[in-house]
Amino acid sequence: MNFLSANSVLILFIYIFNLCNAYHYVVMKAESTASSNDFCAYSNIRPTLPEKITEAKPLEIVSAVDWCTNDSKSNASEQVLLIPAGNCSLDAQLQNFYDMGGKVILLINNGSLVHMNFIDDESLNGTGLSSMTISESSARVLKEMGEIITVKLFKPPSVPGVYFLLTIGAIAIFTAAVGSYVSGLTSYKIFSERVTNTSGAGNEVPEVHRLQDQRLQNRWFRLQQFLTGLLKKIEIGEENGTPVIVLNPCIQRTIEFIKTQFPQIKRVEYFTDGCSAQYKNFKSMMNLCHHKTDFQTDACWSFHATSHGKTICDGIGGTVKRAVTKKNLQSVYQSTQITNAHQMFLYCSDLCSKISFFFLSEQEIQNCRNKLEDPFSKGKSITGTRSFHFFFSPSSTSEITAKRTSLDPEIYIRWNFIKGAESSALIQCSKPSLHNYVACVYEKNWWIGLVSKLNKEGDYTITFMHPHRPSETFYWPERQDECPVPPVPS
Repeated sequence: MNFLSANSVLILFIYIFNLCNAYHYVVMKAESTASSNDFCAYSNIRPTLPEKITEAKPLEIVSAVDWCTNDSKSNASEQVLLIPAGNCSLDAQLQNFYDMGGKVILLINNGSLVHMNFIDDESLNGTGLSSMTISESSARVLKEMGEIITVKLFKPPSVPGVYFLLTIGAIAIFTAAVGSYVSGLTSYKIFSERVTNTSGAGNEVPEVHRLQDQRLQNRWFRLQQFLTGLLKKIEIGEENGTPVIVLNPCIQRTIEFIKTQFPQIKRVEYFTDGCSAQYKNFKSMMNLCHHKTDFQTDACWSFHATSHGKTICDGIGGTVKRAVTKKNLQSVYQSTQITNAHQMFLYCSDLCSKISFFFLSEQEIQNCRNKLEDPFSKGKSITGTRSFHFFFSPSSTSEITAKRTSLDPEIYIRWNFIKGAESSALIQCSKPSLHNYVACVYEKNWWIGLVSKLNKEGDYTITFMHPHRPSETFYWPERQDECPVPPVPS
């Protein structure tokens, strides 16, 4: 809450305080031969009325009296004028009532007296009569009670100190608002100084597009600057390293943990996305070839397609990262922040007891680097891995095998990592199967078709799409175009 809104709150409470003091409420007890009701009326000036109903003087409201006629001989001192009460002007009714000795009038109005053409609402155009205002709904009920109604007006004592308490409450809220503003300003100043001190060379922050609200722009800039500096300090281990170098000790820790929980396990299946920088590269596949030797368990690796494969593990990782980010955003001082991997490990282990955390030290990652650098330098990249999502090593520590999916019966890639090895790459051509799409050559033109039938003679019945290449768009013709096609000679 800023200073302007704090002032607004104070002005609002002062207005309410003045509004409460602007009117004086009066209780009117009305009785007739038919019914009895209590009504609430109010006056702009403090009326001289008793505090108890037993001390109130009985007055009458007589609807049959025509107040448009000035009868000076009549005595209206014990009557109440309910305006409007005739076809003449309000000023005429008021003056006639005053001339006949009337003391109290009731005004039917939900707004101010100005709406009823009164110039001076306190003296009622100089007559000095006491005026009470009631709502239209109250006046309607009052008129339905009968032609002659006896009323008693009294003003109950107000609760002592109510206005004083209201004023104290307004001051308290104003003080809290100002205190919150000053506290937030001080915290933000400390936060800004800390971020400025921690950011230096190499911690450049991207330029933030200008926003319409300058305060919001500054807030986003500071937050982004803080997060950029923080993420450069927190790594999975104490040393960043290349993704594959860090991945290998992670796998080792995971296998050790799994074996303690399931000692009889013989095979491990990995499921990840197909990020080439982290998983889908020849270094990870070389590690997969040595999985049996390193961990005494067989292994295979399945890669999810793009934007697929979100599972519980992604939710666990997101929960941990969100908890650490929240911890740092809520920590104002440097001493309570998470600034390195070991602090993150201790905090997460204490916070999430049902999640197992492992800490990789710099020495562990360095040992892994020394162990793998020489084998990786002798390997070579695998050609055509983008179309294949299942990799395993049959028995060799230097050869990897790939399929399109884990359920595919045919092997498409056998890749030997040894440089210069004969037949290091063998990409097999699969035989067309029913309902598979194929490409065929007819009169030197490429056609796309669907295998609709496998013939006993060994050829295939292909249903073709139109047109042929080099068109880039194809459609099924209204008249089916089928043709038997012989297999590709081996």
